[in-house]
Amino acid sequence: MKNNNKLRSAALLVATCFVMPFATMAQDGSLDLSFGTGGIVTTDIGVVNAEGSSVAIQTDGKIVVAGGSIVGTNNKIALVRYKINGSLDSSFGGDGTVTTDIGTAYSVANAVALQADGKIVVAGYRSHPFGFILARYHTDGSLDSSFGTAGIVNTGFGSVNAGANAIAIQSDGKIIAAGNTFNGTKYDFALARYNTNGSLDSSFGTAGKVVSALSSESNAIGTIFLQPDGKIVAAGFKTIITTTDHKMAYALVRYNTDGSLDNTFGTFGVVITSLSASFGDWGKAAALQADGKIVMAGNSSFYPSKNFFTLVRYKTNGSIDSTFGTFGVVKTPMDSFGAWVHKVAIQADNKILVVAANVGFKMLRYKTDGSLDSTFGTAGKVLTNIRPIYDVPLGVAIQTDGRIVLAGYSSKVDTSAPLYRSFAVVRYNNPSLSISPFTNKKMEIVIYPNPTQDILHVQGAAIGSTVALYDMQGRMLKREVIKASDASINLQELAKGNYLLKITTKEGEEGSAKVLKE
Repeated sequence: MKNNNKLRSAALLVATCFVMPFATMAQDGSLDLSFGTGGIVTTDIGVVNAEGSSVAIQTDGKIVVAGGSIVGTNNKIALVRYKINGSLDSSFGGDGTVTTDIGTAYSVANAVALQADGKIVVAGYRSHPFGFILARYHTDGSLDSSFGTAGIVNTGFGSVNAGANAIAIQSDGKIIAAGNTFNGTKYDFALARYNTNGSLDSSFGTAGKVVSALSSESNAIGTIFLQPDGKIVAAGFKTIITTTDHKMAYALVRYNTDGSLDNTFGTFGVVITSLSASFGDWGKAAALQADGKIVMAGNSSFYPSKNFFTLVRYKTNGSIDSTFGTFGVVKTPMDSFGAWVHKVAIQADNKILVVAANVGFKMLRYKTDGSLDSTFGTAGKVLTNIRPIYDVPLGVAIQTDGRIVLAGYSSKVDTSAPLYRSFAVVRYNNPSLSISPFTNKKMEIVIYPNPTQDILHVQGAAIGSTVALYDMQGRMLKREVIKASDASINLQELAKGNYLLKITTKEGEEGSAKVLKE
């Protein structure tokens, strides 16, 4: 009993240390002035243009942005690594930047992910011949020669065109890339899984590849993510053609771990959602909630000029969740604020971030019921103009302290300038996520040891409560149901660094704690 009291006293002391500084922090969605210049960093790369496409945060807090840099008519894979304050990290590539030529091909990285050992993997596409392109880098930015051929993997699908838009890394280290393949007539969903050395995994699909033709017209994957059970969810759009119409619809597909369609999800693994928009519903992004529900975001266009940001939430079986918005759907008019949706992310408190762009970096935040969160920015919306022309955010990551990082590109006024576009990164405050451990006084919960090296104990949580563990990008890594008053969570397979543990009781009470794995 004495030990328990000591643990609770220690937890209260930590909580006090956490709470005091957060009271003075800025509003959710305000620019983080400790980052770059006024919360903004732009980086020129190459001799023409540079565009960031995706962002990941290392366990040490450094920020990695991947994309492409145009040189003449060619395009190189480009990466930039920033220190926590937004300055370039000279230990990466010598000056904080790395570019990779894929022969004479046009190549670009559309997605980036971090392995447990800290190595950096990017996925995108190349031309001549067209196909998926993967590259893996050491933590210093040098190519990893143990991966593929000199650090590069090319994958063709026997088609005219193919490219990867998304990437995910399994707990066993295998890599999944997803995008599209063109068969000469239309585009289809395409996935490939690779072993840790970059070779195709023959246990996945057909010789490591999966192609899903959802309709007689083009379909495209915008996002993939892994569920805690290892199943793969791909989100994008499907083209629907009738005798009177030709438009897009949201498409959500779930695959078993071997690449086969999951028949427990939707109709034979596929869910198609048409919201009767005149011009269609462009599904782009999706994310997984702690309770297993899926939030998908995109745009809906109605004739003649009514355009919306649109969210749909699905239950674990693929059916629409009617408790969200209006019968499972949320539509937010674009107005002068709106533009195309690129990403969606779920915070540790289950609030939903939607990232969009046209003339600036834009975010909307929604509560768990689908209503706009008035505590975020102005009436739930944030707009950041970096330069007068246009700025496009294509990647989002959430730090363990709750701050939000958007990455993409910014365009200069002089469109004829040699460096017209630059990598752009913006960081926002998010103090409501920087919460003390278990602020709900009814929850007398202790986690120990913290820091930990392998096993984390959760003591005092009600049986039936849900425990979820998130990484620095806000991705859920583990989700378990408490079955004993002193439960344990195995963290052995996780990399060293900071994580966020969230506990939710059956009655909906919530508490969180920061966890450090040494």
